[in-house]
Amino acid sequence: MGLNPSSSSEEEYQALPDKEHTILETLECCQMVLHPTFKKHQLSKSSCTSVVSSNEDDIKDFMTKSIESVTSMDGINVPSPGFMYICGGPGTGKTTAVASCRCEMTKWAKRCGYNRPRFCAINMAGSQSSSSKGGIMRDMLKKMAAILKINGDSTLQTFEEEFKKDGLVLILDEIDMLFKQHGGIGEIWFKTLVKWAEDQELPFSMIGISNCVNDENATRVRELAHSPRELIFSAYNEEDILAILEQRLGKKVVECKALQLISRRVAAASGDARRA
Repeated sequence: MGLNPSSSSEEEYQALPDKEHTILETLECCQMVLHPTFKKHQLSKSSCTSVVSSNEDDIKDFMTKSIESVTSMDGINVPSPGFMYICGGPGTGKTTAVASCRCEMTKWAKRCGYNRPRFCAINMAGSQSSSSKGGIMRDMLKKMAAILKINGDSTLQTFEEEFKKDGLVLILDEIDMLFKQHGGIGEIWFKTLVKWAEDQELPFSMIGISNCVNDENATRVRELAHSPRELIFSAYNEEDILAILEQRLGKKVVECKALQLISRRVAAASGDARRA
């Protein structure tokens, strides 16, 4: 029985159970995994107590505080959680974890009666290098303005006033590119973002994601952000990668021994799940 393309995006897909399978069943399983409604963020490490699970809890805690910072309790404003720096090697689940937590916390906020939380995600690797004064700053402000529904050429003060209404969580993937591609201009703009995030009365918080852990760019991020809250994602091991493959594919598309071999080789080479 084929997959109905019009089925709800909220539908849960589970790994198919082990049993003797036909060519038709194998094709249907492939169709299910490749269909747009398949939950791409349902990736986890092999143990529910793994480092990834713990990191996701920390990310959700950060986002919860970001959402709550827009409100006040007994006349006292809830302070912004500031800036979180997430780093680790390529393919260790950083971006996937943040995207999954963002989706989950958006639903949580709606259930709890909060105004729709505003997230602005920008991949800095896709930003164009610019030597013009304020080039990268204005480019990022326009993307933030689209989320805030204001004019992209608004002043910084206008942005601050908008933050106070519903708040904003800025997510910068590959944040190190802000320094690599834009040099001093990127550094000056980053200082402004950090200043906003550190303002306890401003409902603005920021998450930076980077593949850099100990190089000069990572060190610079830590220095400019005044030793921010930090999460490190470790490389996936063989069991982790196998769990991810089985969760995405079940055991009907590829033989179990083949999945084990792939997991073993990828873990030994880099631990990058994208290569599995």
